[in-house]
Amino acid sequence: MPFVGAVVSSDGVVRSTLPDVRIPEQDLSTFIWSKAADYAEQPALTCGETERSYSYTEARSLSHRFGASLLKRGFGPGDVLAIFLPNSIEYPLILLGALEAGLLVTMIDASYKKNEVLQQVQTADAKVIVTVTSLIPMINEVLKDLSSSLCVIVVDADNERPGLSATWTTWSEMVNSSEIQQKWPEVSPEAIAFLPCSSGTTSERKMVARTHKATVAGVAMTPLLEHDGVNVVISNLLCHAAAQSFTLLGLTSGANCLILPSRDPHKLIEVLTVLEPLSVIWLCPSPYFSDLNPLVKTDDLKSLRSIVCVGCSFAPAAVEEFLDKMPDRDAITFTCGFGMTEASPIIIPQKNNLDPTVLGYPLPNTELKVVGADGKNLGPGQAGELYIRGPQVMKCYYNNEEATTEAFDGEWFKSGDIVYYDETGMFHLVGRSKELIKCNGRSVSPLDLEIALTSHPTVREAGVIGVLDDITVEKTIAFVVPKLGMEIDIEELERFVSSEVAPHKTLSQIIVIEALPRNSTGKIIKRVLKERYNLMLAEERISARPSYR
Repeated sequence: MPFVGAVVSSDGVVRSTLPDVRIPEQDLSTFIWSKAADYAEQPALTCGETERSYSYTEARSLSHRFGASLLKRGFGPGDVLAIFLPNSIEYPLILLGALEAGLLVTMIDASYKKNEVLQQVQTADAKVIVTVTSLIPMINEVLKDLSSSLCVIVVDADNERPGLSATWTTWSEMVNSSEIQQKWPEVSPEAIAFLPCSSGTTSERKMVARTHKATVAGVAMTPLLEHDGVNVVISNLLCHAAAQSFTLLGLTSGANCLILPSRDPHKLIEVLTVLEPLSVIWLCPSPYFSDLNPLVKTDDLKSLRSIVCVGCSFAPAAVEEFLDKMPDRDAITFTCGFGMTEASPIIIPQKNNLDPTVLGYPLPNTELKVVGADGKNLGPGQAGELYIRGPQVMKCYYNNEEATTEAFDGEWFKSGDIVYYDETGMFHLVGRSKELIKCNGRSVSPLDLEIALTSHPTVREAGVIGVLDDITVEKTIAFVVPKLGMEIDIEELERFVSSEVAPHKTLSQIIVIEALPRNSTGKIIKRVLKERYNLMLAEERISARPSYR
């Protein structure tokens, strides 16, 4: 489905020119499995490393049995199940089984440390946690500081005790139970389904309460799979809301969802080389393209027909280099989706445009407006905060009334993104309101500088922050990572960037580092960069430069 355009009302509300999509009044599990019988013995979920696979019939049965076992053990509506797993083909089945039984699900990044896991378990008040044996030492550390009981389900354990200091069972025992629950709870579409956490790139992470209805809407409204039965390669982490949504979209379309347990670029290339045509790849765009480019060859990409990027902004030069290796560049569809955990997976999609500041037109069922500092709606070409209204928007921040009140203006969710739309209703990104840098009275978007930096042939990735100097004027600091085997000439790079951007956007300082701090979605954690800069100053590893030259 093309994203053809938008209409702007007299009061500045922008909608798609496409008709609204019918949103089924169903809980998520019912919606996802409604077509499972049509695909029966076709592969539904396949491990990208081991090729272990579940058919649609097997997947539906396992998910149902897992939910039944939760009910049998006394868990049910209102209880929270935490998934603390790396990517696996069991992940979506655990998620859907728990939702069918009326539980809420929170997803914990498998790379988290003890305090991060503890905080999420406590905030959600989880009663059950699903994990793997390699993470049991972490679970035991969490249990020491947890006042409430926590039942642990281990996916890859046999019946020998895995060294846990809590009530535990195994995935195998859960799904091989001979008894199937006869009485299932009625799950309202308005009930909370997911408790993901916001990205926390500029401030503390918050837990998002997303309903069954909002998740169903997000899947139903996202027309990214133009053919049934394709191969969908999931390389994002499944603890990320958009990756979950895309997997669920695949399951409603009869796709074979190939789950990659890791972001190993060699494994992704290996998977692509053995697939039949009509394949979709789901990428975390930066730094994944930069990782792939030195390795991938044209012959590796014969099966690829579509690339979907959601999660963070991408480096246009790296994407361009990747697309140039396609056997037939005109045959590939590159879709970049603008979205957020609070309104997942996508609000605004854009096809075949490699300018990350061009967002595109809104999806059907979605209303957008741009609001100025005075609270008034703005017209074309005027930059302000993006407000969103639509069925995919979250219900609230979980157990956080203050944050919820701050985030909403009536039914409108305040995104924190600074954007503008043109005369056609196409949206353009300026930047995050908390990330914009004030240089000598003018606003500078870090994104503009990051695009310029990553277009240089020696720069793999870049992150730009603003810091105050001694006279309370912000200056722009760039952290850059060199491409493999290359050295960055800082003075030459400064001259290059100056030739690419307006004079008021000139960089104050460039610092070369080995890697940028990123969250599980691939977004650069800017607050960590600021902490690192201040630490480097304190340790006199760098010197403060003037803010202007």
